[in-house]
Amino acid sequence: MKKDTDFEIFLIATPGLEAPLCAEAQFNGFAQVKTIPGGVICRGSWSEVWRANLTLRGANKVLVRLGSFPAVHLAQLDKRARKFPWGEFLRSDVPFKVEATSRKSRIYHAGAARQRVEQAISETLGAPISSDADVRILLRIEKDICTFSVDSSGELLHKRGHKEAIAKAPMRETMAAMFLRDCGFSGNEPVLDPMCGSGTFVIEAAEIALGCALVGPAVLRLKTLRASTLTAGKTCAASLRSLNVLSPSAAQTATPGQSKPQQPMPRERG
Repeated sequence: MKKDTDFEIFLIATPGLEAPLCAEAQFNGFAQVKTIPGGVICRGSWSEVWRANLTLRGANKVLVRLGSFPAVHLAQLDKRARKFPWGEFLRSDVPFKVEATSRKSRIYHAGAARQRVEQAISETLGAPISSDADVRILLRIEKDICTFSVDSSGELLHKRGHKEAIAKAPMRETMAAMFLRDCGFSGNEPVLDPMCGSGTFVIEAAEIALGCALVGPAVLRLKTLRASTLTAGKTCAASLRSLNVLSPSAAQTATPGQSKPQQPMPRERG
C-alpha cells in the first residue's frame, strides 16, 4: 500500500481548458503542477487541498489521491481495503458512498468492487453507507492498480453561491474565469460584455479584480472529514484572511463547526 501525507491533488478541468487551469495553479504557487487529459495534477498537504478549493477559479472539482495498491481479484481487494487507514481520512459518524471504475484490469466488475470497498469501510470504521452521502470515495482500478481518492469539493465549484436562479444554458463561472485568463485579464483592465445575460463574465471579472476567494460548497465539506483535514482547512482560511483575500465572515464559514449560509447577492434589475 502506498500512503503519504503529501498527496497528489487532481484538479478537474473543463475539457479544452486544462492549459489555463495549469497556468492558474502555477501562478498561485502550487507544487509540481502538470497538465494531463481532463485536468491538472499537483502535490501538497491538506492545506493545499483547501487552498485549491478556495483560490482556483478554473477547477470544477478538487480530488485527493489517498493511496493505492495492486489487486487482481475481489478477495484481494477486500482484504487490502480492510487494512487501508480509512480512520485517517473519514469520520465514523458521517455517511459515505463509493464510486468505482475499472479499466484494463482483471477485476472488471466495477459494481462488485464498489460493494466490497463499501463493506470494508463500513465494517472496519463503522461509518454508515448511504447513496445520498456527501462524502464520495472514488475507486479507480487501472491495469490491476487500485487507487482511492476523496472528492474534497462536493458540488461542482462553478456554484459560487451568489446566484439564486440561473437560466437553462448559463455560462459556468469556471469557464468564464478561464476565458478571462486566456484573454489576458489581470483585474486591471475594463471588461465590456454587451450580451451579459446573468452577468457571469462581469461578476467573475469583478471578483478577480477584488482578489476574492471562493466561498462555495467546498468549505462546508470541512466538517465531514477527519480532524486533521479540519485543522488544515482552518489554518488555510486564517492565512487567506491575513492576506485580505477572504473576509472575516467567509473565513468563519470555512471554520469547522461555525458554518453559516452565504448571503446571496442582490438580483440584477432591469
